[in-house]
Formats: sequence, structure tokens, C-alpha cells
Amino acid sequence: MRFWPDPKYFDTDKISVASLKQVLRAKAVLCPNLHVSLTNEITGEREEWFYTGGLHQYLAEELGKGQWLPAETFYGKRDIDGERSSGRSHGYPSRSGASPRVTST
Repeated sequence: MRFWPDPKYFDTDKISVASLKQVLRAKAVLCPNLHVSLTNEITGEREEWFYTGGLHQYLAEELGKGQWLPAETFYGKRDIDGERSSGRSHGYPSRSGASPRVTST
């Protein structure tokens, strides 16, 4: 899709590239398997976003940059009736099922 702001609907023909990138990335995160790309024809810059795991994958990548408790990520899905339909760990071995505890000394 190509986009040019129509002065009939927009106050200016200037586009905030940073804001546009943020919105496009959010679309890719919230719609698993949607391939989104942006090419700035003025600068030649090209960016792509593609998350097969959606929000879970995005958070695992972003939070994977530090140390977190619990170390493995987990998530679940609910069907329309509110019943749990699936849940899984993100490829990490499960710890004995116990909840992690953080204590201060």
C-alpha cells in the first residue's frame, strides 16, 4: 500500500516517520503472521516487522534483554466462553511447577 496524505483530511503533508513506525510495528505485533514493511522512498530506509508469535513473541524478545523472574515466559489463551484453550512455555524447560518467589534481605 502506498500512502500520501490528502490535504482534504490532513492539516499537513508531513508524516511523523517515528510515529508511523510505532503504529506499523504494533499492527505486526497484534496480528500474528502479518508481514509489515515500511520503505521511506526519500531516505531509502526500509524496515520490516513480522511476529509469528504475536505479542508473546514480541515481549519475549524485548524482555529477553535482561534478567527476569520467572526466567521462562508463559502465556495462555481463552476461548469466547472464558475457558482456557491453550497455554505454553516459550521453549524453556519448566521448573517443578512451583511459583517463583522473590524475597528481600
